Amino acid sequence: MRIAFLTPEFVTEASYDGGLANFINKAAIMLQKRGHEVEIFTSSAENEKIEHDGLIVHRVNHKTYLNTFWARKLQKHLLHTLDVLFRGYYLKKQFTGEHRKKPFDIVQASSYEAPALFLMKNSSVPIVTRMSSFSPLWRGAYGFKCNFDNALADWLEMYQLQKSHRVYAPSYCLSKALSAVTPVQVDVLRPPAILPGAFHYDDSVYRKIAAAKYFLFFGSLSRLKGVEFIWRNLTNFFKSNAEASFVFIGKYSLPPLTDALRAYEDRIIHFPAMSHAQLFPIIENAWAVVLPSIIDNLPNACLESMNLGKVVIGTRGASFDEIIEDGRNGFLVNYGDDTALAALLTRIAGLSAEQRSLIGREAKKTITGKCNADVQIELLENYFETARNTWKAAANGKPQHYT
Repeated sequence: MRIAFLTPEFVTEASYDGGLANFINKAAIMLQKRGHEVEIFTSSAENEKIEHDGLIVHRVNHKTYLNTFWARKLQKHLLHTLDVLFRGYYLKKQFTGEHRKKPFDIVQASSYEAPALFLMKNSSVPIVTRMSSFSPLWRGAYGFKCNFDNALADWLEMYQLQKSHRVYAPSYCLSKALSAVTPVQVDVLRPPAILPGAFHYDDSVYRKIAAAKYFLFFGSLSRLKGVEFIWRNLTNFFKSNAEASFVFIGKYSLPPLTDALRAYEDRIIHFPAMSHAQLFPIIENAWAVVLPSIIDNLPNACLESMNLGKVVIGTRGASFDEIIEDGRNGFLVNYGDDTALAALLTRIAGLSAEQRSLIGREAKKTITGKCNADVQIELLENYFETARNTWKAAANGKPQHYT
């Protein structure tokens, strides 16, 4: 098959190192290794065609003069909506040119920012949308209010979802959230737990951690990911565990120190986002990886940590409970339950290395079974094939020309 991925972000772009960008990169590489032709169309600050990890990447700049003109005319009240519209238009324009040269068999578009918005009325290729997030849910978790601009952008995302040939999500958590507000059928395909195949361990950052005993959080340092939940429990945790430290790795900044927490400042260690080569030694030597998100979507941080045989603490009702069985292959806590989180951290700190290793082995076994990379990529491949075949059947076996 000839497969196109349309996305608002990709790993070739500055600061786009999150789950969506990484999933597309890894999945595209694996699909290409299985004999498919894969091309990426991503929003960018540049207009160019490049090669990245053996993939053809079309970098498409939508920040045009016209975009700026209308933003000024509307006094910045519809910046988000305009961004979605212009991004979708220019991605569609670039895709159309390539599609006419050599037709694609299927398009996978991200739900976030509706990058396939202007492709929804085409009749030449089926569109599969992958729900990477659900803006109303994510915005609520951040505590942001929904203004008119947000509501319009949400409607555009929903339009793409409703008009797609197929829609799938990585977790039942996200699938249920969408099903509650729209009749769109959302299938579930778990993400492949892929560790980088050829990387060297770089322990230069790990050596800077003086503490031999520490818990670890890595990802975006945001309220959504549960950083505030961890933060407000650190003082009591440090009081009860005199030898323990807590390591935070990720972009953005940590919350301000409270007067009580300032006494333990030397036991809070923060590094910016880093490469997997530097990150993995820190993961492997942690007591446990703490990921108490308000809401999430089977994040890479969880899958990678469990695949490395580490104990993971996740939150109930935020997708972690789809793969973590409390006490067997990891631990679960209710978001906002300070008493439970503090007690759980102390409990894990008190486990022997052998006990933590046993839970870690169960974690790895779970990932190997439920999110095996080869199995999940084959399922995705079959999903694309089925979508293509049913689309053809609906068109009586005669795909239409691009409109």
